[in-house]
Amino acid sequence: KVHLVGWSLGGIMAREYAKAHPGLVASVITMGSRFSGSMKANHAWRLYEMIAGHKVDAPPVPFDFGAKPPVPTYALWSPHDGIVSAVTSRGRPEQSDVQRELQCTHIGFAFEDEAIDAVIESLADAIRETPQ
Repeated sequence: KVHLVGWSLGGIMAREYAKAHPGLVASVITMGSRFSGSMKANHAWRLYEMIAGHKVDAPPVPFDFGAKPPVPTYALWSPHDGIVSAVTSRGRPEQSDVQRELQCTHIGFAFEDEAIDAVIESLADAIRETPQ
């Protein structure tokens, strides 16, 4: 099984993959990924619609963004994200197993020491929790 780490839309893709293939996924870590609340609770939805060619709230395939995957999930979020609403990337308690607040920007999830440390800590937790 693999541990999936996804940033922004990549985190949504990781969550959806884990829902479809839970036997292949050990855990999911999202970084600044909007998986709760309004699909338009971010500053990139208009750009997404232009690039994707469909409405952000009408994807071409069925998704249940708010449903938690059946594997351990870690939501890394920041009140300073600047792109994705903190409330939507933290989610409600039942939408992820662990929520970790960081102080980075949305782009900072990719390179800030705090974000890298949080991913390492989340992976270590997930590995400890994974049955051998």
